[in-house]
Amino acid sequence: MKDTKQYILDTAFNLFLKKTFKEVTMKEIVAATALSKGAFYHYFSSKEQLFREIVETYYVTQILIGYEQFDQRSLKTFYNDYLNYADRKENARETEEDSNVNYFSLVFEATRLFPETKAKFAENDRIETKIWAEVIANAKKSNEIKSEMSDKDIAKIFLFSVDATSLRL
Repeated sequence: MKDTKQYILDTAFNLFLKKTFKEVTMKEIVAATALSKGAFYHYFSSKEQLFREIVETYYVTQILIGYEQFDQRSLKTFYNDYLNYADRKENARETEEDSNVNYFSLVFEATRLFPETKAKFAENDRIETKIWAEVIANAKKSNEIKSEMSDKDIAKIFLFSVDATSLRL
């Protein structure tokens, strides 16, 4: 039973990445999953509930990168680990059937439809900024970098550059 629900989530997630929430129809979801409407409604009460669970499953609970896997002894090693991680994710994305996806559009739509998700994304941003700022602080202490800018401001430069790169893909 859980496999069918996950299959619906995965299939609908791919549809929502290619089209807006409004553009994706129940008919498309049912056709793409090859399930009956009754089977769909066994797992989800509506397209809205499905979209909410997609946002929770793919963004809110998985948006944070597992920074604990990165070597935080220096900014250089941390950033190299981060870049390797990003390359692996990008390579995985390139192997998808259709790479014409827009992750940011889905996030913007989710925050418009479900305002409470904005707070969850903000909390994730706060956590990421804190982790990067700690790495920057250590890099300053070890004289790896020298800057009058605050650790938080430098951290945001790294995070914003990652976001900007993602928008260009």
